[in-house]
Formats: sequence, structure tokens, C-alpha cells
Amino acid sequence: MGRWAAIFINTNDIHSTTEKLKQLSGIDTLYTGAFPTADLYDNLLLEDSQPTYLIYAQTQPDWIMIRHNALKNLEGWGKELSEHINTRVIICSALRTADFYHFSLYERGEIFRVIEYCYGEDYEPINLGHPFDFEEDPPGKKIEYRGDVDYIFDFDSIEEYSKHFGLEVQPDYESISEWMILKTHTRLRTIRNFRSKLKPWWKFW
Repeated sequence: MGRWAAIFINTNDIHSTTEKLKQLSGIDTLYTGAFPTADLYDNLLLEDSQPTYLIYAQTQPDWIMIRHNALKNLEGWGKELSEHINTRVIICSALRTADFYHFSLYERGEIFRVIEYCYGEDYEPINLGHPFDFEEDPPGKKIEYRGDVDYIFDFDSIEEYSKHFGLEVQPDYESISEWMILKTHTRLRTIRNFRSKLKPWWKFW
């Protein structure tokens, strides 16, 4: 997993979820199918934009998972989805090449917790909201080495935090035969565009 982004809604109301996703994304055409792993990767956005590709399904009781193709801060989506469905929403993303990890939780239209760390560059971490009862301070997993103590917030931390809310962020994708898909054509730069401009190695000679 190099790049991963998802929204989780604590509901089984797929109809209300669909209507709100259409409104937020501006995408009207809905179809269903198997999880499009390769196509989602090809359409990962290389620009700061709202998602143009949403794949979702009920992945466990009372939780709908939405995979998407953006790494943009979706604070507005978290607020609106949690208010519209009157429930809890968790938004997570990870970019391992940059050591970037994000976890945020929304309750009925309000931000409850935001944690964001990036270890790959000079980056000011974000640690907002009321710490959960199970949390260390600072957030993440505690690492001790030769008397030194440090805390690391990474993808394992995202998984661990989510489990405290009864959520598994990595489902068995193949066990879900039908995913709902909202996709629109975009002129924004994607992984596919980037790859198409790369020359094969023999053309450099």
C-alpha cells in the first residue's frame, strides 16, 4: 500500500450515503461492479482536489467504507456526511512514500478529533480535539529504545485507533461482490497521465 484514502460512515443507510456523495462530488452516474483496484490506482489524483472517483460498500455491520482517489483534506465532507446521516464519520489517509498519515473523526456535523503526521519532510503535525480515553500523549504507539521514549503515528496507529470504534479499515475486498461506483472524467493530473509521459528505458539511448 503506497497511497490509500478512505471515508468510513457509521451507518447501514446506503441510500442516504449515495445521495449525499452525489451532492458532494457532483457526480450523478452510479454503477456497480467488482472493486476496480487497478483503475483506482491509475486515477489517483496528483493535484489537490476533491475526489473524482468513489467506490463504496457496506464492509461490515453498521459501517460503510468509501475508497476514493484524493488526498485532499476532506474536513467539509466529514462534517456534512456526519450531519446529514446523523452519525459518526472517520476519515483516514496514508502516503507511505512521504510518511504521511491522517486520522479524523466527526460526530453529527462537528469535528471531534484530527491527527496528522508527516515524517518525510519539515512538517508541523496536527493534533486537535479531545484525546480519546485509549490514547497516549502524544498520539500513536510508544517506542522505547535504550531509555529514550518516542511516539510514532503511522498506518498501524490508524488501524489501532479505528478498532476502538469497531472498525476494520482493511476489509477483504474480494469477499464483497458488488461495490457502488461514482466516477467522472477529469482533466486533473493522475497517475495514468504521469505514467503515459514516461519514456521506456530504451528511448533514452
